[in-house]
Amino acid sequence: VLYTLYCIHCTVYIVLYTLYYIQCTVYIILCTLYCIHYTVYIVLYTLYCILYTIYNVLYTLYCIHCTVYFILYTMYCIHYTVYIVLYTLYYIQCTVYIILYTLYCIHW
Repeated sequence: VLYTLYCIHCTVYIVLYTLYYIQCTVYIILCTLYCIHYTVYIVLYTLYCILYTIYNVLYTLYCIHCTVYFILYTMYCIHYTVYIVLYTLYYIQCTVYIILYTLYCIHW
């Protein structure tokens, strides 16, 4: 009877130890999955940060391009305005010359 009780005790101990081992294995698997999930999250977040940085650099370059374009276009407008003023002055000079020449011809 004592031997049988001892065997039952040993069997219960083995079953409980096996269940504990299974629980530990499941815990290790879950922890591993959590670590994998967290690593994937970190990698994705890092990629997001890299992409956001690239976006910021490209947007800054775009803004620089727009500023340069605006400056060049302003210079073009100034140049064209100067051209119109000079051409108008030339036209006035020609008109004055024609008037003076006409008066000269009439005088003679």
